[in-house]
Amino acid sequence: MARINIDSEAIGYMAKAFPNLVYDSVNRRIVGEINFSALYVEECRKLVINPAQNLIDKHPDEYIKDCYSVQIRLSESDWFGLPNVYDIDRRAEKIAEQDDGIESVNDLHVDKSGCCCLGIFTSDEDVEKYCELREFLDLVINFLYYLSFRATFKKWPWKGYAHGLDGIAEYANDFKISFGKKHGRNEICPCGSGKKYKRCCIGSSTRLRMVYNQLRARIGERG
Repeated sequence: MARINIDSEAIGYMAKAFPNLVYDSVNRRIVGEINFSALYVEECRKLVINPAQNLIDKHPDEYIKDCYSVQIRLSESDWFGLPNVYDIDRRAEKIAEQDDGIESVNDLHVDKSGCCCLGIFTSDEDVEKYCELREFLDLVINFLYYLSFRATFKKWPWKGYAHGLDGIAEYANDFKISFGKKHGRNEICPCGSGKKYKRCCIGSSTRLRMVYNQLRARIGERG
């Protein structure tokens, strides 16, 4: 599980950038409202947070300004080891209800409890990056932007994967990760890099396969 660094510098940053968020040190939670403005620039495939006005003028159809009530439980973690983030006001449920192209809230990567799936992370480096509070809150905004864009424009801002097992399987297929045949450490990596598997994708493949099997087992337990 990734441990978010909550020191005086992080608290100071949060107080300035997100004054409506509060850190509850007793329960290890961050609660309150996240106000954000952001836009996605397709040419460079990048979400720009707090964009300058000239960029907003250039990309008005990608600009979103919104606010969500969230609870970040630092003592809990998702399948990839990052803290669980909850959509307290159940905005995702309302978005799903009002969108004929959405079958359920799961299509928005939110489960019935309001817990949000922030993405697929296949390496320790990916997860460790978000141990810094600033980086993690940017990741949360990335997710919230995704929801608000869908609610506003009835389309997705970028190509995503399905929720749960199907999404992990899609990701694995894109990156040539097999859940059936296990590759030998000294075999050529199936990703096409030409490197040996042990020097290329063995770490990400192992992590993704582990998450896939754990999630499949959990679904089986629930029936």
